[in-house]
Amino acid sequence: MPDIGFVATPTHDARRLQRSLAEIADHGFAELMRRDAAVRVLVLARRLPAPTAETPAVALVRRLASAWDPSVMTAAEYAESLSVADLDGLLVAARAWAAAAVETAPEMQRAA
Repeated sequence: MPDIGFVATPTHDARRLQRSLAEIADHGFAELMRRDAAVRVLVLARRLPAPTAETPAVALVRRLASAWDPSVMTAAEYAESLSVADLDGLLVAARAWAAAAVETAPEMQRAA
């Protein structure tokens, strides 16, 4: 196995690497990725024009994004405070919400 420099890693970096490995091993990594995805959706929902489509997905994302007060907590803190049901719902609704957002603001479409 090639040497990746772990031996030469400073102590504080080695601890961070060990915590990261523990998170992955304990299935915490998947939860971190879910929360990161939720943060991205929430931030975009606050920054982009609201989709004009009235669908359950748009309504859910709008409700959760508007309930977040950025002056009180970060998007990551808010995402962590969501119930499992709300987090799951947000992630399921994200794709349909994004499609509706692109229809509302066509300049957001990727250049073909």
